[in-house]
Amino acid sequence: MFTRHRRGGIYWFTAGFDLRALAAWFPAVVVGMLFSAAPPLLTGPWAGVAGGIDLSFVSAGLIGAVIYTVLLVAFPEPATVYGPQGPRVPLRANRITPNPDPAVANVEAAR
Repeated sequence: MFTRHRRGGIYWFTAGFDLRALAAWFPAVVVGMLFSAAPPLLTGPWAGVAGGIDLSFVSAGLIGAVIYTVLLVAFPEPATVYGPQGPRVPLRANRITPNPDPAVANVEAAR
């Protein structure tokens, strides 16, 4: 079972939605549809850019990854979502919100 049917927690985000992920997903879908080359269903206006090769999946993935990364740097996770050793890639998270967990304070003091 993947869910315990409870609300809240560190991955609950905003009413269960990660707004950064949604903000990256919508433009990625639009760009993917513009590059789509599936003639019976949908052919986007940019479908012929690569000589008939469907670039919808690759373009949507790249756009989504870039936008999500930018949003994650601009609006980082609070420090409480990381374990006692902190984030693997320390961006701005540890400067914005200190982790109130005493174990984190002990690890940081030992450094």
